[in-house]
Amino acid sequence: MRIPLLIASLAMTLALALPANATFMVGEEHFDAGTMRVMQHQAFFFEYVTTMTEGGESSIIKGLFAQNVDRTRVDTDMRGMLGDGEGEEAMFSQIIAYTGMIMKPESDPITLYHVPEKYMILHPDEVKGDIPDSTPEAGAEPEERQEPVVTQEKIGEEKIDNHPCIIYKLTVTYPDEGTLTGRIWVAQDYGNVLPHLKIIAITENGDETMIEFHNVKVGKPDDSWFNIPPGYVEIKDIMELFG
Repeated sequence: MRIPLLIASLAMTLALALPANATFMVGEEHFDAGTMRVMQHQAFFFEYVTTMTEGGESSIIKGLFAQNVDRTRVDTDMRGMLGDGEGEEAMFSQIIAYTGMIMKPESDPITLYHVPEKYMILHPDEVKGDIPDSTPEAGAEPEERQEPVVTQEKIGEEKIDNHPCIIYKLTVTYPDEGTLTGRIWVAQDYGNVLPHLKIIAITENGDETMIEFHNVKVGKPDDSWFNIPPGYVEIKDIMELFG
């Protein structure tokens, strides 16, 4: 049956693509710099809530990222992006929209399904043919990048989760790609890491992305994040999620 392999390969692709396709990034380095400073460390942990507003409608993604050198845990809850569907298809969407991925050297990747509290061990030899090849074509010229015009202005101070932050108004303008405006809340009690605990970025047409970070830690996360949670039952086939 191809469905389990397809879902598994998609999950692996998402995990391996981070942080490029991460849902806790605006996609502009000046807004995302604080997050990248956290992720440059070998060990860290954070939880996030991303709220995207487009055309007056909002959707929410939640999750967490834990890393300890060669161990990684990524959880993503995309149920806040789903509609009010009914039937088996809607139930299936709810299940695969709230998942986790554990990757560590002593085992194959593990996908967690949090709604029915089940997990599936992925075997790379079975799914590697389904994972898109992201290797650049030989001889491909790198895209020329135009440096943006960036302005940053301090506009206030505020505490987030009891962390003192300086609030900056940030404007990033690319000559041919428009302008992002918004605000960043830069925490002052993490030494020179200076994580952004809140980011609001607004495009020229009014679409807004707001990302809030909680429980940010630079250092070793608890070992339990890299283990299968207690009570989770192993499955071999995706259809067992409905058992």
